[in-house]
Amino acid sequence: MGVAFSLIMIISVFLMVRARMIREKYSLVWFLIGLFTLVMSVFKNLMDWFSGLIGVDYAPSAFFAILIASAYLLLLNMSVSISGMKMHNKTLTQELGLTKLRLEELEKKMNGGESQSNI
Repeated sequence: MGVAFSLIMIISVFLMVRARMIREKYSLVWFLIGLFTLVMSVFKNLMDWFSGLIGVDYAPSAFFAILIASAYLLLLNMSVSISGMKMHNKTLTQELGLTKLRLEELEKKMNGGESQSNI
């Protein structure tokens, strides 16, 4: 079950990158999560060893804890990206407003000059 889920995840992310539905920068994290779940599904002893290393008695609990931690990291990454985009949009909006104001001033000057030459 875990192997099938991992392969579906990896293939889905690959197809989304190919269709430009997700950027490569974000897909890397999803590929790593898919690869991690694939490795842990194939090598069950590795998960037992790792859970013992971090002090968790039940290996599936350690696996889900790692996946939850990965989800939190993804959410943090998305929050940083959204914050950056919000600041960028604000800057672009302000620049657009200034450009529009300058254009209106130029149009007024041009229209004012034409009306004076017609008199």
